[in-house]
Amino acid sequence: MSLFEQAAIRKRVFSLWESVFSASNKILVDAKIYGFSSMGVIPDPNIHQMRLTLTAVETLLDMIIDHHFDKLEHDQARMVINAREQLRRMERIAIALQTNDQLEYDKSIAELESQLAI
Repeated sequence: MSLFEQAAIRKRVFSLWESVFSASNKILVDAKIYGFSSMGVIPDPNIHQMRLTLTAVETLLDMIIDHHFDKLEHDQARMVINAREQLRRMERIAIALQTNDQLEYDKSIAELESQLAI
């Protein structure tokens, strides 16, 4: 793989990772401000709208995992996996809000917050 291709992959991975973790940070801020009872109905963008928007990011991450994972450097692979897991946590939060499951919501918020340190 050429240095140009490696630089392009590195840039794309960082951009996707940054999008996911920016969204998860907003969700955590919203969770602290609005709490479980109001989280799903806050002003735009709320968690449900962000999940729809991040579907494209999820698709790109899946494509990287399925077709290019073996070409990634260790740090890039870690970023892709962490971003993908963070998306799953956000999805669990959205589902917990839709099903009114505060226990799952609290657990998923804690997991989302703990992943930010990685």
